[in-house]
Amino acid sequence: MYNSKTYDDIVYTAYKVLIRETLKELHIKVSDICKSNNILLCSYINGYNIIKKLGIEARLYNKGFSILKGNEYIIFYDERQDRKLIRFVIAHEL
Repeated sequence: MYNSKTYDDIVYTAYKVLIRETLKELHIKVSDICKSNNILLCSYINGYNIIKKLGIEARLYNKGFSILKGNEYIIFYDERQDRKLIRFVIAHEL
């Protein structure tokens, strides 16, 4: 069972993002949302040095994950996955 307060907060936040981004169509470019919120997108290959330096290589078994490094958010994703799955993973991390 999910916590309805947490769920409601997530839905509210999602709607705030959609409104703030002034999205006018259903196809949402998650990369644009990341850019406008200063969230770095990084494939596993391009971000491997960061992942290794932080000692979080075990997370590479996931399809994607996010971290807060200092005051910068980074979303890592497995670039070998289907493009639709990559979009889903990035949206999930947002």
